[in-house]
Amino acid sequence: MAAVTPEELAVWGDELLELGDSPGQLVVDRPRDDAFREAYERQYFPISRPKCTWRYGVIHRLKVTTSLGREAMEEIVACPAMKFLHELVFQTDGAEDVTDPIPVLITHGLPERVRDLALSLSGLYPDLGDLYPRLAKLERFTVSNPNRLGVMHLPALKWLRLVGFQRPAFEELALAKLPLVETLEVWTGDEAFVGPALPYATQLTKLVVNLPTALSPNAPNQWETFFSSPLLKQVPHLEILSSLDYMRERLLLTHVSELTRYESVTMHRPSLAELHDKLWGMLGKKIRWQP
Repeated sequence: MAAVTPEELAVWGDELLELGDSPGQLVVDRPRDDAFREAYERQYFPISRPKCTWRYGVIHRLKVTTSLGREAMEEIVACPAMKFLHELVFQTDGAEDVTDPIPVLITHGLPERVRDLALSLSGLYPDLGDLYPRLAKLERFTVSNPNRLGVMHLPALKWLRLVGFQRPAFEELALAKLPLVETLEVWTGDEAFVGPALPYATQLTKLVVNLPTALSPNAPNQWETFFSSPLLKQVPHLEILSSLDYMRERLLLTHVSELTRYESVTMHRPSLAELHDKLWGMLGKKIRWQP
């Protein structure tokens, strides 16, 4: 987010005062006064108790971890000082009495300038299909463990991270309308990871994958399945986030040729010298080692 100008702050302070938010007006007038900011957080977020990142006298980022998902989200969408909120990280903690924040977002939508949203809904398995019309301006979206992905239609999205998905959810991903998405990041518990092609994500150029670190004995052909995935064939750039155990590295030796089709491959430097040499020999400058 670009720096908020003094003129914008002055106007915003007047708007808050008109909304009856005199504490917010004081924060805007005294943007570097920690006492005012802490008092504001106590007054408006007694349930959610978020970690707030303030910039230029406005709240730029909120991070919430709670079992009271619905109640915490109600606080956030009702708070007058959300006009300049750019990033919202919202996590439920998996408690037995956890409440669902999604209906609140469906009803009220996000604060208007939020462009980066992360939802990690432990203990909840919502269907997100009805939420997407409220996320039309999002540019970055992280979502973990929903019951149903639904049909995504996010016209402004450029970066998408999916965490903890199994194959049924990936089938719905094939219907996603993501015309501007450039990077898809997938954290999967599936050892083989089979992802469909995304025909409506025409700008997709990079796939980032986090696989389980260790390979179980009953999945010996996981690399063959992995490289046969239509999604793997759609992108020119591939990054494997996870470090690989000895068995995975040994099995990858016979599939290095599959990586030559990419313009770049980023991964951890293998501990197996034979694999390291083969990757370097076949890919040359295409291979990039993670720090």
